[in-house]
Amino acid sequence: MIDVAHSGEDREDALRKVIQGIEISLSGNHKGLKVIHGRSSKSGHLATIRNYVIPLLRKEAKRLKARLVKDKNNPGAHILYFD
Repeated sequence: MIDVAHSGEDREDALRKVIQGIEISLSGNHKGLKVIHGRSSKSGHLATIRNYVIPLLRKEAKRLKARLVKDKNNPGAHILYFD
């Protein structure tokens, strides 16, 4: 699990953390990676991070033939399953 929105990350830091988290998860043979990107209204820091992280996760899911789902228990998170 990684949190890319609650330690003051900017866009670049958040995206770097996601890529790094995916690489670590894959090299460790993990079944998936939960990414906490935050949720918020249509403006603000968390909305900005979310708006960059979710498209990156979709792109990586397609590239890796993985499955991306919204976390049922946290509306501010997605899970990338590496099937």
